[in-house]
Amino acid sequence: MAHFTLLVICMKLWKNIKTSNDMQQMDEKELILQVQKGDVKSFDELVRRYTLFVMKHIRKLNGDEEIMEELFQNVFITVYYKVGTYKGEGSFSSWLSTVVSNEWKMYLRNLVKRHFIPNPEEELERMEKRGRATMEETMEYREISRAVHEAIRDLPPHYKKVIEKAALEGKSYETIAEELDLTSGQVRSRLFRARKMLEEMLKDYFVD
Repeated sequence: MAHFTLLVICMKLWKNIKTSNDMQQMDEKELILQVQKGDVKSFDELVRRYTLFVMKHIRKLNGDEEIMEELFQNVFITVYYKVGTYKGEGSFSSWLSTVVSNEWKMYLRNLVKRHFIPNPEEELERMEKRGRATMEETMEYREISRAVHEAIRDLPPHYKKVIEKAALEGKSYETIAEELDLTSGQVRSRLFRARKMLEEMLKDYFVD
């Protein structure tokens, strides 16, 4: 059933990819060379050939269809712009696997940047139960979440309180304002400054 679902997703992604028979018969090395020269049709063929390969790798990391499609798009955007860095040393599939892994790490880091991982241990437990997280990815996730919580702990108290209530407890601006005897405007201002401070403290983990 899982394999069937994966094929359905791939068919949806393949729907808008149209390549000629000659292109489909092209040798892989020549195809990659043409992609490196900027040939768009060759790139379409590369995407067609490697869609299932990439989606299988992504599915090991996360089984959510929406996230899978987002990662798929990000992987091939990176391939389009970075394929010139592939020098033919080792297989292209190995190089592509590294791109997938790096995009997953970027996704996790950006997840931290957007949401500060309210419940990192719960998310890790879900990932591990589904068998989606490898040991390396689990360690990466734990390291990022540990750094986030340490950074929040080190904020000045008046910033720490609002970021904990907003990011960790999920409370609204109005509720935070009432609990801390502030206006909604003051809450927004403190959250903005707190996030800027966290971004600076965690800049080594954040990906723009």
